[in-house]
Amino acid sequence: MSYDTLYTESNWQRIELPGEVISQLGNLRTLQLEVKNLPANVKIKLSTKSGPLNTIGLEVSRTNKAIRVRQPGLFVLTNPDTRRSFSFQLMVTGQGQ
Repeated sequence: MSYDTLYTESNWQRIELPGEVISQLGNLRTLQLEVKNLPANVKIKLSTKSGPLNTIGLEVSRTNKAIRVRQPGLFVLTNPDTRRSFSFQLMVTGQGQ
């Protein structure tokens, strides 16, 4: 399953990558993730949990849950071995507590 919005405080969300992107990037286990355009208190990293073929898992958290977030982030996946990258944008949402 793929999402168009990522929710903070979650580690179960997966993003489906198109087949041509998978073949271009190569081994998904070597991917590095850079996220731009999000508040500094939002942390996103690649999940080590396995999932369906052609998907990547993302873990989303915040250092300060009192600050509400609802804005698009730019995600850049890069394979350091092939130097290929793929960018996409997703909304990141989290309620203030």
